[in-house]
Amino acid sequence: MTTKHKPKVIAFYHFSALSQAANKRNGIAAQKAAVARSVIQHDLDVVSEIEMVGVSRSNVMSSPEFSEMLEKVSSHEIDGVVVSSLDRLVPTDTPENISILDRFVAAKASIYTEGEVLDLATNEGYITAHLRLACYVQERRNFAQRLAFMRLINRTLKKARSDDGEDDGE
Repeated sequence: MTTKHKPKVIAFYHFSALSQAANKRNGIAAQKAAVARSVIQHDLDVVSEIEMVGVSRSNVMSSPEFSEMLEKVSSHEIDGVVVSSLDRLVPTDTPENISILDRFVAAKASIYTEGEVLDLATNEGYITAHLRLACYVQERRNFAQRLAFMRLINRTLKKARSDDGEDDGE
């Protein structure tokens, strides 16, 4: 009887803002719970964990921990990475970051999330991961545009209120 190979993975957690990391609904504790469910669901062997809290998205990729993780993927030391969500692993602040997936493709490594295995060596896994990240990038752009618009509205309202106050004082 042959035993099934348990994929060796690194559990990766990331939250850029310390204040948001403590959020019960989607902070580090929620990420850890989602990863724990994924580990059980996919029968994974977690060989190490990387927890990056208070590190901005743009600095994640240049961190020694992240570089070491990618090196372990490339060298086949691990079979993949388990995360609560794909956007926790790949910073979506710029579309260029999606190139991180190339390391997984070359190594035939997988990304495990709750309910899904993205096997980047397959066309389906490759396309799914890229499309999902493209959607995350667009979502961030839309959010930034909405935020800029709301700030403009607030500035306009503040100015109108101060102008009204000046008129009342005359």
